[in-house]
Amino acid sequence: MTGLRALRLTLRDLWQEAFVILSIGFIGGLLSLLIIPLPFVLAGTYGVALRIAGGRIAGWREWYEDARAHARFFYKWALLVALVVVVLLTNVNFYWNMAGSFGEVAGGVAMGLLIVWLLLQPYVPALYLLHHRLLAGDTPSPEAAPSREGALAEVVDGAPPGAAQRGPLGLRESLRRSIFLALRNPVATLLPWPLTFALLVAVGGLGLWPAALVLPALWAVYYTRAVALAVDVVEEL
Repeated sequence: MTGLRALRLTLRDLWQEAFVILSIGFIGGLLSLLIIPLPFVLAGTYGVALRIAGGRIAGWREWYEDARAHARFFYKWALLVALVVVVLLTNVNFYWNMAGSFGEVAGGVAMGLLIVWLLLQPYVPALYLLHHRLLAGDTPSPEAAPSREGALAEVVDGAPPGAAQRGPLGLRESLRRSIFLALRNPVATLLPWPLTFALLVAVGGLGLWPAALVLPALWAVYYTRAVALAVDVVEEL
């Protein structure tokens, strides 16, 4: 299963690159508490996760380079995510305060849409950055990049073989492909959520709440691995 393989590789990455992942996760988590730097932090974190998956050098210099290079996409993505969450939460609150069964059903539908929306989001930056790297041909065998782009389109959304998108993956296309990827890999999509809950309970019980700051970095590593496995380009990273 993609989810279990991604989890195994995530644990391996954490073992081999513990200092990089934990330091970037912790300091990036502290910066994210300021809210405004959050998209910038995530851009660098997902970029480092992709570098680690490819066995390349990853550190603070690479974190900053990736964050600066992809900040625009991540800020647009974060703004869209926040906007949709606010709209759906407003609908949930409105309908659940409405008397009658219609309000309960409509509120339940809005809540379901909110859950689905949140489940999709970790795939979006991983897909965007993976496509960007394949497009750049920044791999051990750049001449094979077009075929790998075609694999991305074919595996993710059922496009004909070789139907590579020539150009950066936009936000709309990243979201669309995330839907197909999540539907094709439900275990990989859902697996991190109960594990995250269990980890939060554990660190809370031990009074180690600051350790929760590294969770976004662990998610970045996991979903980068899950996307690479689903697209079958693990050996090309």
